[in-house]
Amino acid sequence: MREIRGVRAEPGGSVIMEFDGEWFRARRRRWGADFRERWLGETAVAFAMLAFFAGLGLCWLTVAKMHVPYAVTAAFGWTALAALLYAAVASMFTYPEEWLGGLLLVPILVIGLLTLPFLLIPAFRRLLVRLLHRPRGGAGAVPGVRPGWLSLAQLDGVWYEQVDPDGGCRVTIRQTDGTVARYTAEGAAGAQLHSSFENLQTAR
Repeated sequence: MREIRGVRAEPGGSVIMEFDGEWFRARRRRWGADFRERWLGETAVAFAMLAFFAGLGLCWLTVAKMHVPYAVTAAFGWTALAALLYAAVASMFTYPEEWLGGLLLVPILVIGLLTLPFLLIPAFRRLLVRLLHRPRGGAGAVPGVRPGWLSLAQLDGVWYEQVDPDGGCRVTIRQTDGTVARYTAEGAAGAQLHSSFENLQTAR
């Protein structure tokens, strides 16, 4: 799946375009997305960990190698601790699945150990088989439909327009129901937007 940021939709405002084979969608950016990417993203986690190790190393140097006031050592120590806490909070926003998986692992193991003796009962095993092999998508799911996405078959026309000499592009699409939408991106994002819609039109 391809993801393009920095796209402005009409209507819709700032969106993230996602392309997956014959499907695409314009996903609206959530409030505070720019703040989270800049201050709570992977780069923030990396810099916070660097600050942690630097503060820890300086704290050790002041204790083992230098004769400095205790306040200096404490300052490095508290800086390292603050950086570690910042990295932990930022990683919760950057890798929520890993954190959630770790939190759920303990109760899952406990439930598994508690239910292990019941596997000797045939009726309990049959119940587990029915639960684990339940059809996906729910009773109301329609084959070939992805909610929130548009497919190549739903497009009645696609037009391209260059908006700046650096590759900026505006793509206008018309759906088979008559709905018209425009997506504009500047620079490299515009070139990616153009090529993604071209690949979409040739996807089979």
